[in-house]
Amino acid sequence: MRSAAELCRIQTFPDGLHFECGRTDIQKMLGNAVPSLLAEVLALEIRSQLLGTMRRAKTPRLLTPHRGPSPAALRPAPVPKKYHDLAGDHPEHPGEGLGPERLKSDSLLASPPGELSIA
Repeated sequence: MRSAAELCRIQTFPDGLHFECGRTDIQKMLGNAVPSLLAEVLALEIRSQLLGTMRRAKTPRLLTPHRGPSPAALRPAPVPKKYHDLAGDHPEHPGEGLGPERLKSDSLLASPPGELSIA
């Protein structure tokens, strides 16, 4: 699992960004983001083609300087012992909205008024 700092570097964001959300939200945001450097290079090329301006051969402003090695990856936490018995082979999930809870709710909705059917 990659740390937020490591994901920021991959996406060419500046070092030191602070996030006010959980790890999963950070991973979603950074995973779905367009790298800053890619956006700058594309914007400059689109501008040059649409406006017919010559692109100057200069270093993009968002190109980060060499910052040394990547931050260390986070070590995953061990799985709590209470979940060890859940490891093994299981049938594939039937798909989103098609699990056993959905079947229960469908049977409840199909029951005549005043009668509950529990599957």
